[in-house]
Parts: sequence; structure tokens; C-alpha cells
Amino acid sequence: MKMKTTSSRGRPRSEAGKRAILQAAVDLLEQRELPRITAEAIAGRAGVSKATLYRWWPNKAAVIMDAFLQITAPNIAFEQTLPVLERILDQMKKVARFYKSPAGRVFLALIGESQFDSELAQEFRERFVLSRRQVAAHAIQLAVEQGVFQPNIDVETTLDTLYAPIFYRLLVGYGQVDDEFVERVAAQVFGGILIDKNSREKGA
Repeated sequence: MKMKTTSSRGRPRSEAGKRAILQAAVDLLEQRELPRITAEAIAGRAGVSKATLYRWWPNKAAVIMDAFLQITAPNIAFEQTLPVLERILDQMKKVARFYKSPAGRVFLALIGESQFDSELAQEFRERFVLSRRQVAAHAIQLAVEQGVFQPNIDVETTLDTLYAPIFYRLLVGYGQVDDEFVERVAAQVFGGILIDKNSREKGA
């Protein structure tokens, strides 16, 4: 059945072009090294002009970041139905598993390329690093509010201490980054900031 012709017929076509560009960027991220992904390559794969690309995004870096977020977000989300301590550990394991995968290795490439591309560095820092930190910090703060973590902990430092070992091993390629390693890191960090269960019960 053909759609009725209206004065806004260009909008669906434009939206379709936007989706095609984003999918093209996702595909290229999974197939090429970052320096070889150009605005021309993305537009060409999407079957649109560069003008269409720039109608939706200010630069190549913004397109790449949208594509990266589309790949990443579903794979490292916090499971809101879990108790807060299990929620944090579960998400840490998701991070380790995903960033070891072929799709997740785009993350390492983005870190490397960001050293030479200021626009990409800004997109990566503002749209990924800061936003992910906010989400993880919220989970840690929730653990404080629920009386699981000590009330005087520094949330930002706790966040760094939990995740830095994972990213360090991923970046330098040293040691295993598996569930067992993540559990050891979490146990060591949690051991220093958990409120003793007996103390919680006495204060209840």
C-alpha cells in the first residue's frame, strides 16, 4: 500500500537517511581502523551525500560517537532489578566482557585516536566518559544511601578504584580480564568500604 503524499513527505526520507548513516558508521567501526573511516566513506556506504551527513551531525567525530554509543550502551547497562551490590559487580563483568570483544575493541581504538583528533577527544570525553561515570557514580551513591557502603566514602575515588584495574589491563594487554579477575577487584574494594552487616543490623 502506497503512502499518501503530503507536504511533509521529505521528513521520512530524511529520517531514513539519518538511520542509514548511523548504520553505515556502525558497520565501518566494526570493519575498519578508525583513521580509515572518513565522512566520505560513511556517506558512501549509506548511499547519501556528505551534505546529508552534515545536516544531522556537525562532524565525523559526532557520527562515530553516536555509532559507538549504539554498539556499546545495551552491552554495559546496569541491571536495575538486582540488589545494588550485585548490580555493580554484574555491570563490571559486562564491561570486561564487552570491551574484550571485537565490537568492544573500538573503545580502545577511540582512546588511541583521541590523542590525535581533538574533535573526537571532546565527543568521547563529554558523551561517553562523563555520562558513563555519572551512571556508575549513581549506583555507588545508591549503595551509600541504602547503608551498604560507608557514608563517608569518596564516590569518584571509589569509581576509579573499581574500574581502573579493568581498563589498565585492557589498554596494556597484560593479564586476564575475566569474571574471576573482576570479582577479585570488587572484593578488595568492597572490603574496604562495606558497612559491617552486624553494624547495619544494630543501627536498624
